[in-house]
Amino acid sequence: MKKILILSPGHQVYLVDLFKKYFEVYIGDRNNWVLATYKNIISIKMPSYSSAEYIETLISFIDNQKIDYVLTLSDVEVVILSKNKDIIESIGCTLIGLPYEKALICLDKYLFYEYLKANGLATPLTYININKLKWDLSLGKIIYPIIAKDRWGMGSRGLSILHSDDELDMYYNINNVSFPSFLGEVRDKKRGIIFQELLSSNEYGMDIINDLNGNYQLCVIKKKIEMRGGETDVAEIVSFPEAENLAQKLSILFQHRGNMDCDFIEIRGELYVIDMNPRFGGGYMFTEAAGINVPKLFSEWINHQQNSSMNIEHLGSKYRKITSLIEI
Repeated sequence: MKKILILSPGHQVYLVDLFKKYFEVYIGDRNNWVLATYKNIISIKMPSYSSAEYIETLISFIDNQKIDYVLTLSDVEVVILSKNKDIIESIGCTLIGLPYEKALICLDKYLFYEYLKANGLATPLTYININKLKWDLSLGKIIYPIIAKDRWGMGSRGLSILHSDDELDMYYNINNVSFPSFLGEVRDKKRGIIFQELLSSNEYGMDIINDLNGNYQLCVIKKKIEMRGGETDVAEIVSFPEAENLAQKLSILFQHRGNMDCDFIEIRGELYVIDMNPRFGGGYMFTEAAGINVPKLFSEWINHQQNSSMNIEHLGSKYRKITSLIEI
């Protein structure tokens, strides 16, 4: 079996257990409770992302354990690993990620908006300049309510729904923005907030699966039925040809290896891309329920084996996530 290091696995025990069927799995995380969750797996306590020792610790562990592949389930760590791809791969370990400039685009919600628009893809109107926003509000190009959130925020952190000019001014004046530590050149508070039009319609999650050379293979599309804590709680496996076309375009634009988690909304037949995370997301369980076992596909690609199955199953089936306990 090839060796894979999974960084920042969080509570995704299900995914780690799935990888263990096809790889010799190692774990790395900054949190002792996370490491305790995977106490039966060889692990490494990682320094802070901003620490000068982070890459040194990572490279030392990869080299000593002869790790073949590394991936992370953290959006910020995706960027850090991508930036250090050449160092990682110089010692014989393949990074399952994407090019550094593409990783930055995924994390930065304003760059993400500009990149999609420049490539002809629909996405919600997004503003970083409050004066431009107010001008377009006055013209009716965008209307209240609007979304306000951190430019580099994860999940729903810092997100607010604004209904008036007064609420907009209040949010803008009191909001405290957090900046990723590696963005030292971007420290202007007023450039750390974005405003978006609020779109409401059917929302979908989509796993875009490339092989380990970055070539598109397939996508799995889930219609979101119920959300909880910012993650999909109930979803239906669906066929959506227009979304498959979108997936192929995004695959080419982002050149990722492995899994890309994408959210989009359909409005009158047009697909608006909301968000993309170049990693396994919380909705991957639905993809596996649809008969697509991505860790197994990784193993088959690595070993030059015939793919067992890339056929979507259980179309129309609905699934709900449940929680469980694990002793640590």
